[in-house]
Amino acid sequence: MGIPELAAVDPGTGSPGDAKVTRTDEKRIDESPDRWVPPNEWLLRLMVEYGGQHGGDSETLPAGSDPNRVASVKVLRSIIEAHQQDYTFDQALMHRLTELVEGSQACGVEEGEWAYVTCKAAGLLHNWSPYAEVRAVTPPYDDPDEPCESIRAYLLDFFWVCVCTAVNTFFSPRQPGISIPNPVAQLLLVPMGRAMAFALPDRGFTIRGTRYTLNPGPWSSKEQLFATIIFSGASTIGNFTGLLVMRLPIFINQRWANFGFAIVLALANQILGLGMPGILRRLTVYPQEAVWPSMLPTLALNRTLINSDNKRETINGWEITRYVCFLIFAGFFLIYYWIPNQFFGAVRMFSWMTWISPSNTNLAVVTGSYGGMGFNPWSSWDPTQFQQYIMRVIAGITILIMYYKNAFWSAYMTINSNGAFNNQMKWYNISMTLNADYQVDVDKYKTYGPPYYAIANLFVTGGNFIYYTFSVVYVFIRYWRPLKKAFVGMVVNTIRRQSVYAGFEDGHSRMMRRYKEVPEWWYSIIFAFGFVISIVGVTAWPTQTPWWSILAVTAIGTLLTIPWVIIESIANTGISLNVIWQVLPGVWWPGKPLPQLVMLVYFNEDNALCQWDNKEHMVCNYANQVFASVIFFGAFSTNNMFNLYSVLPWCFLIGAILGLSCVLAEKAAPCTRRYIQARICEKQYLSFYQYFWQPAASVFNCLNPAVALSGALHWAGNNNLTCATLGIYIAWFFQFFLKRRYAAWWGKYAYLIFAGLNRGVDWQL
Repeated sequence: MGIPELAAVDPGTGSPGDAKVTRTDEKRIDESPDRWVPPNEWLLRLMVEYGGQHGGDSETLPAGSDPNRVASVKVLRSIIEAHQQDYTFDQALMHRLTELVEGSQACGVEEGEWAYVTCKAAGLLHNWSPYAEVRAVTPPYDDPDEPCESIRAYLLDFFWVCVCTAVNTFFSPRQPGISIPNPVAQLLLVPMGRAMAFALPDRGFTIRGTRYTLNPGPWSSKEQLFATIIFSGASTIGNFTGLLVMRLPIFINQRWANFGFAIVLALANQILGLGMPGILRRLTVYPQEAVWPSMLPTLALNRTLINSDNKRETINGWEITRYVCFLIFAGFFLIYYWIPNQFFGAVRMFSWMTWISPSNTNLAVVTGSYGGMGFNPWSSWDPTQFQQYIMRVIAGITILIMYYKNAFWSAYMTINSNGAFNNQMKWYNISMTLNADYQVDVDKYKTYGPPYYAIANLFVTGGNFIYYTFSVVYVFIRYWRPLKKAFVGMVVNTIRRQSVYAGFEDGHSRMMRRYKEVPEWWYSIIFAFGFVISIVGVTAWPTQTPWWSILAVTAIGTLLTIPWVIIESIANTGISLNVIWQVLPGVWWPGKPLPQLVMLVYFNEDNALCQWDNKEHMVCNYANQVFASVIFFGAFSTNNMFNLYSVLPWCFLIGAILGLSCVLAEKAAPCTRRYIQARICEKQYLSFYQYFWQPAASVFNCLNPAVALSGALHWAGNNNLTCATLGIYIAWFFQFFLKRRYAAWWGKYAYLIFAGLNRGVDWQL
């Protein structure tokens, strides 16, 4: 009896009659109908298993889903082939799918049960998503008539963009800092949207057959998500840190950096940032692997705020709805954070090991949370990926060894600082080396001396150099097929006027084909306009920066952006481009710190300004980091830094060799196993495979070198192991234990607990 090959049902139709059957022996399962219909007992069983009345050992479909959709063994084979080397894919699921495609005997079940489980699994993965994380926060269906770009959504967006930008820019640099984070506006959008749906009249106009009205009906999930996307950039303060470093007398004191320059700067930065993602959407949006983990809690909360749950759903004894779960945990973490922040700050950064011997400097260096390395098994009660953590620990041990060996004069300075020091091991005062034109005076420099790194900052700088060339070599070779598919598809589809979704057959791409697409040339024009505005910005003001620098930086930035977005879309970690913008201006314009600062401001993803007390309430960690980089590579110049720290230029070569070695090792592994198998007896090979090769393969299947290596870069300044250690415990509990043991519970509540944690902290602040 052959294996049934059942064609997948298209999302949106949900009709069981759309699934056609053929068999390997070319005999129909049912001679009468032309289309295959799942047996009634299958449908009843699916509804029971997906209806929420179970012990949590299988997932639950959202309200409104059609459980009739099934797919085929052929689909499972394509999923296995596509995700064979996908480290984010659940390896336990991959093993189960491999058994299913081999037939009922490999699974150890009778054929009827095997057919049901196979069709169910194929339909779930093909019509929804092969990633449990995506299925947990998105529905497997779409309503094309649901309002999205409504007038009221735009009005609320513009309101929150103006309010968040004004408040965050004005108050964030002060002590204590005040800001309105995205989640607060996200929550307030719901009552405001529903109030507008209640109060506004249904009046509008029609253009080319489409009606635009003030009130298209109830506030929808698409309007909520559309509004969330638009104001998401308003909670950051853009280029404000760079402008502070330019204008403040304690830094560069450039008074020409006025309102007009700030506007041009913002336009250039934002427009370039809008055009590039559109051009790269075949690489960063459409592939199933592009999960973008940082966005999942936001999607989970939006779904909870707008969509309803299955009625009377019970999972592992939990009957509470998603909304109630979110409110409970948001309130819990509000109190949880408020108590230590207000009454007992030591709990937040739990440096209990330093209490053993408060005057022991070495103990503080190794275990301390503030300025130390944070090696502490339980270093915080502040719950904030495992391979990154391992590399972070290895890097921390390396930094400690270098510190205690006094490598590069490091023992005379703070171990984990991101500032610049002089030869007296004090903070470097750049004004002691500059002339009236803000260029280095050689005589003054000879008197004052060069700047020096703290050892953690030197390690991170060299690590970034390694990571740049590693990521370019590794990602461009390892992900050559999706890169080729994206860029060749861009050209071919433009010439042939095909859909931008051509070649993408997953459930979400098939649903999106219903909507009119944004042409490629739109994004190209936006990107070109941002490029022109950038040139205007550096030439119309006295930035000491030539126009061709924008061309060079754009080309290099594009080269690094490709591996950056690939890595970040699958692992929520990317490439920090700040360091390369420190090095290049120091090569092009040695002794001129201002052009380097301009490059940092133009092509920089800013962080929130940090906290310390001073007369102006505006001396911040990140601003000090930017200022230190201007000293190291701008004023002192890159060539001089490479002479002082001769190991730095070799890091670029090390990264390229390391990236190529990882790719070759991945390619050589199967050949190595076959070579060993051919040269030893079967008994020896079975023992070798069982006790060495299989355990090692299971580990390396979950390892992405580009993601792991990024963990070594999380040092210097405020970065250490303090919060990362507790994060590993929590990640294991949620992403391994609960996800595998209680799949339905994890899918319904896990991301809401995380969202509640974030929102509770936001409310407390």
